[in-house]
Amino acid sequence: MWHDDGRSFCEFGGVDRHDLHAGHSGSELTPIGSASTLVAVTIIHKNDFAMSFGRFVKLAIPFAALQIVLATVYVLLVLR
Repeated sequence: MWHDDGRSFCEFGGVDRHDLHAGHSGSELTPIGSASTLVAVTIIHKNDFAMSFGRFVKLAIPFAALQIVLATVYVLLVLR
């Protein structure tokens, strides 16, 4: 997000962009970690799939790991 004077939101607010990245990483690991996982749990429930908290976490690990890797690459290469 950019402001009229050309500064990014991170620069304008005095927030380090690496802190923003670290605060969001891995939130998809649990059913209550983000809005997208709450939608997934709703779909699971509406379709009568039996899934425990542990199974959800186990299935989410590869996706969360991919998200963390891609976000880290983005921060290191694009937001330098």
